[in-house]
Amino acid sequence: MTADKSILTFAVASFLVTLTLAFTPLLGTVHTGDYLTAPNGALLCPLPSEGFSYKPVAGTGPSSWAEISPCCGGSRQSPRNLAVIHGVGKCVEQTTRLHYNSTGQIEGHVFNNGKDPTIHFSSDATAYLFGAPGTHGAYVLYNIHVHFNSLLGRGSEHAISGRFFDGEVHLVHYKAEYGSVQEAVLHPDGLVVVALFLEEVNDNRGNGEIISLIDSLANLKGIGEEHQIPHHVNLAQLLPTSQDYYTYDGSLTTPPCSESVRWIVVRNPVYIHTLELQILTNLESADGGLISDTSNDRPLQTGDTEIQRNFACSHADLTLG
Repeated sequence: MTADKSILTFAVASFLVTLTLAFTPLLGTVHTGDYLTAPNGALLCPLPSEGFSYKPVAGTGPSSWAEISPCCGGSRQSPRNLAVIHGVGKCVEQTTRLHYNSTGQIEGHVFNNGKDPTIHFSSDATAYLFGAPGTHGAYVLYNIHVHFNSLLGRGSEHAISGRFFDGEVHLVHYKAEYGSVQEAVLHPDGLVVVALFLEEVNDNRGNGEIISLIDSLANLKGIGEEHQIPHHVNLAQLLPTSQDYYTYDGSLTTPPCSESVRWIVVRNPVYIHTLELQILTNLESADGGLISDTSNDRPLQTGDTEIQRNFACSHADLTLG
């Protein structure tokens, strides 16, 4: 065999191996139009998905999202009412605490996209989350964003036994081995979202990192990433000390609503003050009003995946996560 033929044979073989590896995670999925169906029944839809709103009568509001992205009509949708009673439902054993690979600061950029205020982290400021139940491997911190409402006690997306909170912060992570959030949404184990409830208090209690993040929003001068400002997050202070949580397999709460999310909803709220709520409710929306005019929280969904917890567990109902 000549050198040229050897090089050509090696190149073809390398391409076939690369192609096989690229599609291996999706083996077993069913391709149907614009979405995939995973072996566990999860509907997986690609990013991005535009043209949606929270206006109930706009034709683009939550009741119409399934027309924008088919995943929004799936059976594993979020948010959920976390009505877990002691002795009912399985417990997941927390073999390790949720933690990041670093306890230092990372730099992100804060901006208001007109739907939810967000801090986005670049690949140069990578933080890896470990210890998420029902998952394996590391998850990269992608962004942090906030859901809220103008009505006190109604701003969260999830609820506990029917009780809502003043807001809800989402820490969004994608599985490191998939390389990007765009690829991760196409896998049933692609994303981990840690949800923190917000509750207003009139004393000196408060989560300093969340308060600092919200306070930075007051410095924004417009809508869109072109108005972003730098902000540092201290990873050691980001996750709450108490890690009692509910967990289940669900979806993104905005289109494309891909059912690729392991949710970890921390039971105890983090505390903020009146000033932070005022900053949130005064943020402009993309249509010229305020985000809080229509809120940015999706109504509760009826999902068919089991909700688990890692607290108030007896030995009899523990399952290893």
